[in-house]
Amino acid sequence: MRLIGAGLVILAGLSCGLSLAKDYRGRLDGCRSLCRMLERMELELTHFCTPLPELFEKLEEGGAQPLCGAVRAGIEAGGGFAAVWQEALTALPMTERDILTPLGTILGRYGAAEQAAAVAACLARMRGMCEELEAARAEKARVAVGLCAGTGMMLAVLLL
Repeated sequence: MRLIGAGLVILAGLSCGLSLAKDYRGRLDGCRSLCRMLERMELELTHFCTPLPELFEKLEEGGAQPLCGAVRAGIEAGGGFAAVWQEALTALPMTERDILTPLGTILGRYGAAEQAAAVAACLARMRGMCEELEAARAEKARVAVGLCAGTGMMLAVLLL
């Protein structure tokens, strides 16, 4: 009975570590999704001068980001873009929110070229963050799995 309990404790520790590793991967996937959204925004603004409601409708149809649906719904409800943008960003992690916040004051207020330039600047920062996350992901995941599995083993030894 003790061996079964010890085995379960080790498995629980390993499971915790794998869950943390999956969270790191999810954060990286979210960052990449935001990059794709910004790339599409830049394309639409540069080549087609798409109005904001239509832009976010296209982005939402393309499945770019849940953020787009929240922004589109807020615009359709009659809210000001800056306030709608800030409200939609609350669902994102703080780092991504800090990168995307300046767009709320630029989109819809300036010409298409200025808006595209602002999106390009945000895209460059977001790509840099994705690169940092990618570089750190493997190491952090390995450390998380090792620490959690090690903790499970120590607890199993104490249990025996």
